[in-house]
Amino acid sequence: MKDFLLIGARLVSMVMMDVFWHLFFKPKGYGLENIPKKGGVLVTCNHLSNLDPMYVGYNVCNSFGRFSMRQIWNPAKEELFNIPVIGFCITLLRAFPVKRGKADVKSMEKITELARKNIVTVYPEGTRSPDGKLQKGKSAVGKIIHDSGATVVPAAVFNTQLCLPKGSTRPKFFVPISVVFGKPLDFSRYKGVENTKEISKAIIDEVMAAIANLQKEYAYLDASPK
Repeated sequence: MKDFLLIGARLVSMVMMDVFWHLFFKPKGYGLENIPKKGGVLVTCNHLSNLDPMYVGYNVCNSFGRFSMRQIWNPAKEELFNIPVIGFCITLLRAFPVKRGKADVKSMEKITELARKNIVTVYPEGTRSPDGKLQKGKSAVGKIIHDSGATVVPAAVFNTQLCLPKGSTRPKFFVPISVVFGKPLDFSRYKGVENTKEISKAIIDEVMAAIANLQKEYAYLDASPK
């Protein structure tokens, strides 16, 4: 019964988002085939807008089918759950609140545990970029990657900040938005190695470099003013 409720909630959310994205925007998703169909996966994406959890989660769901029992989880800052439409849709996509700007140890432990068997989307910068440029990744995400042993899929989202800029509550429509999923990263060399701050930093630095490479490779998708 629980599985049917999961599929039902996902279908409702996906139909709503089909209408929302395709009617009001120009969405594109690339590299969906790079998201593994089995095992624990951490999708690590840059962060431009409050729309990111909803849009990235929507594309991840499209990668494995709407009737799949595959579970995706979307940790998101707790303030998003108070925003109409966004809060409702990300809840149906199994989002759960994370306290921003605090050492939310319980959330980090939950993400680590979920990532061992499920798909979890995370934003290593920890907050939206103020200028669209990629910021440094948080070492805490490197620790999650190490401790969970999950496969890491780097992702780059484009132009969502043009749809819903930081500080704005009214979206701008008919903007071309895209997300690109890169090839999975291999961190198996750290398996069985005790984690340290240096290892966590090395892992997250490699992840951020992969995201930066996607931004460079797909720079033609970027519609922000130069």
